[in-house]
Amino acid sequence: MNAFIEQIRLAEMAAENIYFAKLDRELIESLHKRMQEQEGPLRPFVPPPMEPEGVPQGQTNE
Repeated sequence: MNAFIEQIRLAEMAAENIYFAKLDRELIESLHKRMQEQEGPLRPFVPPPMEPEGVPQGQTNE
């Protein structure tokens, strides 16, 4: 009888794990979609290169 109870307990744990794994996959999928929607129109900002201090603009080291 004890083995039967253990089998029932394991079956319930498996069902619970499957349920939460499904929820996790759905959440991850929705997060990926949301990130793709936000990345589409927006591009990362790259600031223009700065001129070194103390060097007049247009001068080179040649």
